[in-house]
Amino acid sequence: AVVSTQSTGKEKVWYHSNCSNRGKGCYNTALTDRGGCCIWYNEEKYLRDLEEYIDNTLPVVDRSFAVPVNEFDGKVTYGERRKAGGGGALYQGHSLEIASSVAELYELEMRCQNSYMTLKVV
Repeated sequence: AVVSTQSTGKEKVWYHSNCSNRGKGCYNTALTDRGGCCIWYNEEKYLRDLEEYIDNTLPVVDRSFAVPVNEFDGKVTYGERRKAGGGGALYQGHSLEIASSVAELYELEMRCQNSYMTLKVV
């Protein structure tokens, strides 16, 4: 299972297409079209594009972190586990095991975003 947190609005993110040093020591928060190193990242648009590409709507997890069951649960395996014949049974109960970590990541992401938004440009 993959869990991804997503913004409900555009997010200003570092892009560094204008940096010869790939962002090391860069504090230029202007947008790239103004010579800066940030872009507006529209996660909702990219999610819609992905869903259109795979012709499927991805399930949404609410604050309870209850992962919806779908037709692919336990049927799709990848990499070494697939070669070894592993499947969904390997992950049974895994979402419960990682729920507190995911909740902690959510809180860290929120603090990080809020901290970034209050940075003072020098």
